[in-house]
Amino acid sequence: MTYAIECQEITYTWPQANNPTLTIESLSVEKGERLFIHGASGSGKSTFLSLLAGLLTANSGEIKVLGNSFHSMSDRQKDRFRSQHIGFVFQQFNLIPYLSVEDNIALPAKISGLDKASISTRTRSLLDSLLLDTKLLKQRADQLSIGQQQRVAVARALINEPEILIADEPTSALDEEAKDEFMGLLLNTQQRTGSTIIFVSHDRELMKHFDQHKSMTELNAALPKRGTNVL
Repeated sequence: MTYAIECQEITYTWPQANNPTLTIESLSVEKGERLFIHGASGSGKSTFLSLLAGLLTANSGEIKVLGNSFHSMSDRQKDRFRSQHIGFVFQQFNLIPYLSVEDNIALPAKISGLDKASISTRTRSLLDSLLLDTKLLKQRADQLSIGQQQRVAVARALINEPEILIADEPTSALDEEAKDEFMGLLLNTQQRTGSTIIFVSHDRELMKHFDQHKSMTELNAALPKRGTNVL
């Protein structure tokens, strides 16, 4: 069986913390699977995603992403691996406000070394599939509506055609209609590309869209003590 993500005996403790932030015994996610992770604020959801992406390093245990371990990679190799294989959709979209739509979408592709012509072709194809007018390409990100920013964030996450798509509370600022529209967009894209989705949210109503769901209470044997500050 081929896994997109494998975690074994993971522990992580924030610097200067007295207790582990995360202790995860085991988690496996198959390629093409859709995993929903839910939990309250402070339960370690974002910390876990940062470990999966190699933005943080576990104190012990092993995390394999597409069969690769971040432990053996330099920082530059981690950046290249993320840009080539992992797409992110963040809660606040994290677009660079003073850059154009085109430049925001192209950032991961430039890091991965994709040539200019391929970036342009993929960008226009993504805009078309996300129902965004190509006239927006030169517009600054901070001049877009929330819905447009969301679609640009999805396009940026997909520009490198990643095998894994990580979404961190992407619907928290959306009303019900926009939330349904976003989920339809995300799942249609996943079905077309066959990517693996790791979707984190406190909204359990969204679980119906996913193959597998886990709570941080299930995953994390070291939930933070009262008063501990966890992202």
